[in-house]
Amino acid sequence: ALLGAGLHWDMQGNDSYSGNAGVQGAGNYGLGILLDSEGDDSYLAYLSSQGFAGAGGLGYLLDIAGNDSYRCKGRFPDTFDKRVERSGERHYVNMCQGFSYGTKPRASGGFGMLLDRGGDDEYIADLFAQGAALWFGLGMLADGGGNDRYRAHEHAQGDGLHFGAGYLGDRGGNDHYRCHEHCQGVGKDRSNGFLYDHAGDDRFESSRHSQGAGVK
Repeated sequence: ALLGAGLHWDMQGNDSYSGNAGVQGAGNYGLGILLDSEGDDSYLAYLSSQGFAGAGGLGYLLDIAGNDSYRCKGRFPDTFDKRVERSGERHYVNMCQGFSYGTKPRASGGFGMLLDRGGDDEYIADLFAQGAALWFGLGMLADGGGNDRYRAHEHAQGDGLHFGAGYLGDRGGNDHYRCHEHCQGVGKDRSNGFLYDHAGDDRFESSRHSQGAGVK
């Protein structure tokens, strides 16, 4: 949705969604919804997708049932040199899987959400993803249950950045979270980030400024 509203609703089947940017539940000054009722589905995108909200937008991806795979791959290189120096290699900007982005300093972010009701799911991204937000936005990833895997590199898994608020919530299952920096419940620069895992034998891996950190 760009200055409008868009809805894609799939009732059943094992489906495959593949797109580039601004797809699979994305809104910029509008409302974009992708609703999938059941099936083992796979989602592939590169930028601003899978429950993404830009300035003044609402973006929702809702998957009701199934063992699903959400992937945001690299096509848009990170241009922030300090971040490249810290990691020792160049990563890719995704802004997906429950992410909100405001146009600093002109416009606040919206509300981006990825909701998966159940199943053994996999979430893979690189930078800015999985329940994170920047500049007065709200980004959420909520998973209802199952043995899930979360993979990202930075600013992910419940990260709030520059007045944003990010939330990742998982209701149950034996889950595995892996990230490098600024992830797993982090607030940076007057922001709030939350990671809530309700139950299960879980594993959390990170390297720096993570797991309940407050930065700046």
